[in-house]
This record gives sequence, structure tokens and C-alpha cells, in this order.
Amino acid sequence: MNSKEINKKVSDTFSVLEEIKEVQVSPFFGHKVLQQIKNETEEEVSYSYFSSKLQLAAIAIILIVNVTAILYAFNNSSSTISEPGIESFANYYELTSSSDSLLN
Repeated sequence: MNSKEINKKVSDTFSVLEEIKEVQVSPFFGHKVLQQIKNETEEEVSYSYFSSKLQLAAIAIILIVNVTAILYAFNNSSSTISEPGIESFANYYELTSSSDSLLN
């Protein structure tokens, strides 16, 4: 590109900018928009489907389930296999080595 083409494109661009007209807006437009935004944010979201009685019942159920799980875990800990280490793990899952296996 030579400088004449560049100057022509620049002048065309500036001529387009001069053709843009100012938008006529009501002087109270900004106030109306801000008032609508304020009204929308002030509306309180109510969770009536999760009332206080239902919240108390849910907490009670969660506590009962947790206490039951803890008691179950501590009562079953005494009945675990008492063999030490890897041998107990292998016996529990029947992981004994044998020479009959095709994969060995």
C-alpha cells in the first residue's frame, strides 16, 4: 500500500465517525433504570418449602445417622481379623500363591 491509499482509508474512517449522531434519551432514563434495579434487588427470596420445622427434622435425621454410623464402626472394630500384616490381608481376600496358576 502506498501513502495515498492509507490516507484515503484514514479519511474515509473519520468521515464515517462524523456521520454518527448523538442518541436522544430522556433526562430521567438513568434514574428509571437505577430505580428498577433497586426494586429487583429488594425483593426477598423466600424459601418457604424449607421451613424451620423441616430444618429441625433434617438436622435430627442427620445426627441420628451420624451417631448410628459411629456406634456401628466402633462395635465392629473388635470383631476384625486379628492376624498381623500382609498374611491376614492375603487370607481375607484369598490371595494365596499357587504354582498351579497359568498366569504365574
